Amino acid sequence: MESTKRQLKFASAFVMASGLFVLTGAWEPTSELVRLYGVVMFWPGSDEVEISKEANLLSAILGGVMFSWGFVYWQLTNLLELDPGRIKQIFTLSIWAWFVTDSLGSMAAGGWINLICNVGYLLIFVVPLRNVATSSSR
Repeated sequence: MESTKRQLKFASAFVMASGLFVLTGAWEPTSELVRLYGVVMFWPGSDEVEISKEANLLSAILGGVMFSWGFVYWQLTNLLELDPGRIKQIFTLSIWAWFVTDSLGSMAAGGWINLICNVGYLLIFVVPLRNVATSSSR
């Protein structure tokens, strides 16, 4: 169980760090990082991605939401031993709900490369969660 908790805490910390990265798009001096990320996500032909004031605001909101999401996951990991089956269910339903909506939104926006990133996020949670049922049956 400790290895699984460590992996889930790593995944949670990665989500929090990603939220802080997105948050950099809210502030003009650091928004270039998010603009460059946009260039990659909308490749090919995306050299002219610009960050608007609306995008700055969305970066602030979404960065905070993403950081909070990772923080909640970190806290859930601390509760894993209390009710492994229920905590696994919360993690699993949440990560799949995010994956489907974020992936559909990315495709609708033309940012299909983000789907590759989404699969990575999905795997850093789903792989350790496979061990929770085994760990809880002891």
